[in-house]
Amino acid sequence: SLLYSGNDIYIMDFLNIVVLYVLGFTICLLLYLFADSNFLKRGPIGKLRKLSWKLLRYFVPWNWIEASLTQAHILLNSRNQVFRVLFGTMMVLGHIEFILDIVPMLYRFVPDENHVVIPIFLVFLNFYFYHKCCMEDPGIINAKTVDRYKNVYPYDGRMFKSGVTCVTCHLEKPARSKHCSICDRCVHRFDHHCIWTNNDVGGLNHGSFVLFLLSHIAIMVNGVRMASRSLYLYTQHYKLMQTSVMAPDGSMQSITLTVLFQHLFMTFPRIVFMLVSFALPMVGTFALYHVFLISANQTTNERYKRVSDTDYNPVESVILNNRTKSRKTTKIRADEKTRRTAITYDRGLLKNLYEVFFTKTFLSNYRKHK
Repeated sequence: SLLYSGNDIYIMDFLNIVVLYVLGFTICLLLYLFADSNFLKRGPIGKLRKLSWKLLRYFVPWNWIEASLTQAHILLNSRNQVFRVLFGTMMVLGHIEFILDIVPMLYRFVPDENHVVIPIFLVFLNFYFYHKCCMEDPGIINAKTVDRYKNVYPYDGRMFKSGVTCVTCHLEKPARSKHCSICDRCVHRFDHHCIWTNNDVGGLNHGSFVLFLLSHIAIMVNGVRMASRSLYLYTQHYKLMQTSVMAPDGSMQSITLTVLFQHLFMTFPRIVFMLVSFALPMVGTFALYHVFLISANQTTNERYKRVSDTDYNPVESVILNNRTKSRKTTKIRADEKTRRTAITYDRGLLKNLYEVFFTKTFLSNYRKHK
């Protein structure tokens, strides 16, 4: 029998930690995703944020706060190697855990299988694409390359207007380009600046960035699979589901999944923590978002501009339509449909994928046709 002390204090402590972890992570994620909503700005949470800021300024010297904010700004809004080092550290620690805990257990219970070939292949594949994301030219626009990107995309007259000159680079901005204030350069088909790669994601490396995310997800999925299997084999080998536990009153009861989970956590804390962490859903959601972008031939920069532009506000459009006569409403909807058609760069799924994953060939063929 699997015996525990006469109470369930350890079990409750562990469950409380897991619940607090999940709750804290969910709250932080919601605060980040909906930071600009009116509810968070002016509602109860907005008032709580203002109160917290006042209390912070009251108890903490202002020069400390100012120094912290300055360092945070430098860290997040300047080119540096901090997040590259952080990413490499997390990858190394994760694979140390894999080598020390998971692989020995799998070879102990399933010695005839090879448990390292696939992980090694995925690691090298991931680091290959990560290296390309860090070092690859995202599509830097300068005096020598501006003509290369100038006529690739038509100007839509709204987000991208002909004849506009970058105030920093002093070059005419091609359609879909943007000046990155962090890297201090204009980038062709700019998507966003990635602090993890210390590089921009643009027209020439968006495909590599997506492949980096997908290969990273493959590593995490394979890690979850192998970790789950190792715990399952351990449970099966020692017949833990057939054991009993001692209840607080001294009686013996059949083991529950909660108690089993607690036992596995106390025995293999690093493996269980890796399984209950939310890294996979976060990276998976981010990867799916970028898969959607390239399939629709859009960029993060363009979607942000559309949301920030009141002319593209769907709520405002609905209110406007409800307040107009049916004939005028039909005309407005037709005009909106025309605008949406005019600003889209969608060439169809296959051509969109070709444009992103075979960018240099796409640009070469485009110039030949021109």
